[in-house]
Order: sequence, then C-alpha cells, then structure tokens
Amino acid sequence: MATTESDYYELLGVSRTASEAEIKSAFRTLARELHPDVSSEPDAGTRFRDVAEAYEVLSDEDRRARYDRYGHEGVAGQGFHTERFMDMGFLDDLLGSLFGGGFAGSTGPEAGADAQTSVSD
Repeated sequence: MATTESDYYELLGVSRTASEAEIKSAFRTLARELHPDVSSEPDAGTRFRDVAEAYEVLSDEDRRARYDRYGHEGVAGQGFHTERFMDMGFLDDLLGSLFGGGFAGSTGPEAGADAQTSVSD
C-alpha cells in the first residue's frame, strides 16, 4: 500500500529522464535530511518513508517503467517494503555512506582480546 499519492519524481526532486545515479543521489541527499534519527522535524518520519517509497520504485527498472506508464496504479499491490529501509543492515550502510559511520555511531566490530580455546582428542 502506498504511503503517498505524490509524484515520485517530484518527491525526489528529479526529472522524469533522470538517470539511476541522479535518482540515487537525490534519495541519499533527502535521506540525510529526513531520516527520523537525524531530523528534528515532526513529520520527518513520514516524509522519509515517502521518499524511500519513491526511491524503491524509481530505482527498479521494471517498476519504474510501470510507474511511468500507469502511475501509482502500475505499482499498486506490490507493497512498499519498509523493512528494506528500516532494517539495521540497510540503515548501517546508508548512514555509513552518508555520515562516515554507521547506525548509532557504530563503525564495525570493536577491538578486543582474541578468543582462545584448547582442543584435545
């Protein structure tokens, strides 16, 4: 189910002839501004989901073609997969690429003592 009926191209601020790279760049810029963990705007979560939905459709060649031809009806019923955008791994990758770190400031495994064990026959 769509969270918005706004034009996906307008949401991302790109033209209908935008390349994949332009779409990805626009999404990353908006995600940096609107992610609920970063933005203090009260509607940031809703706006982030709308932008993420637009990116999910426009970044997939087949779904984009259906959207271009039929609008929201062309991609209706396929569902917006919020788990893709709310998954910790995705957020870690996204925030890491945007801010030079990961989700909640994580940067990978912490250094520590090596684990050792003895093995006998």
